[in-house]
Amino acid sequence: AALLARRYNCPVVPAFCVRESDGGLTLKFEPMLNLVKTADPRADLQANIRIMTRAIEKAIEAYPEQWLWLHKRWKRHYPHLYPEDVARRNRRRKKRKVQIQPI
Repeated sequence: AALLARRYNCPVVPAFCVRESDGGLTLKFEPMLNLVKTADPRADLQANIRIMTRAIEKAIEAYPEQWLWLHKRWKRHYPHLYPEDVARRNRRRKKRKVQIQPI
């Protein structure tokens, strides 16, 4: 999102669904984010990702009971947190090596 916003000069407006006690959903919009655009694209992306992440953090802090993260986002950076994924990846690599060997 940060790359697209920078490349196409479009606004980023945080929006979140909040589950209500009656089972309905309320869509909440936050003010448009003030993204950075300078001559250094790499620094801009890092800064803008921080800004966007902070908007997500604020929503989680406001409604922590509604937050659920299923994706193992950091499995490549912190493999010790996901030993089952490391084992699965190693099994797949072994299997691929066996299949690739010439007959």
